[in-house]
Amino acid sequence: MAREPRTLEEAADYYSKANDEMQVARITFYEKIALYSGAIISLSITFIGYLISKDPSIFLRVEFGIPLYVFIFFAWGFLATSLFAGIYIRLFHAQRLSRMLHVRWLRFRIETGERFLEEPNEEDWVGFTDDEMTAIDQHTREMIVSYSGIEASSKRVLVIYDFIGPLLRISTVALFMVGCILTLVFVALSTLNSVGGVI
Repeated sequence: MAREPRTLEEAADYYSKANDEMQVARITFYEKIALYSGAIISLSITFIGYLISKDPSIFLRVEFGIPLYVFIFFAWGFLATSLFAGIYIRLFHAQRLSRMLHVRWLRFRIETGERFLEEPNEEDWVGFTDDEMTAIDQHTREMIVSYSGIEASSKRVLVIYDFIGPLLRISTVALFMVGCILTLVFVALSTLNSVGGVI
C-alpha cells in the first residue's frame, strides 16, 4: 500500500501520478471499445456467411417493417464509427496535452519577460550600450505582446478541445452500445427466420 503524502510537494506529486494513471486507464478503455467493435464486426461477417450458406434469401425478410439487412448495415456503421473514434481518442488526448504544454511554455516566457522588464538586474546590462539596451528592451516587449496573442489563441483552442473531448468519449460509448444492440437484434431475428427456426 502506498504511503500517504506528508508534504505539499509529495501531495502534488502523488495526485499528478494518480491523474496520469487515470488518463492512461481512460484511453485504454476506449481502445478496448475499438477492439471489441472490430471483433463484433468480424464475428457478424462470419455469422452472415454461415446464414447465406443455409438460406441466401433470409436477409430480404422483413421484421417490424424493416428488411433484416438494414439492421446489420446500421450496426456495422455504428460499430465502425465507434472503432475509429476509440482509436482517435488517444491521438486527441496527445494533441490536447501538447497544446496545454505549449500554453504553459508561453506563460513561462511571458512571465520571464515581464520580470526582466519590471525588475532589471544591473549586472545583466554590463557591457551593453544604451542603444543595445533599448533594443533589447523593445524586443522583450514585442515578444511579450506576440506570445500573449499566441497564448490567447491557444487557450481558445483548448476550450474547443475541452468541449469536444467529452462529446467524443460519450459518442464512442453510445455508438458502441447501439451497434451491439442492433447486432443482437439482427442475430435474434435472423435465427428466428432461418429454416425451421433452427440454425
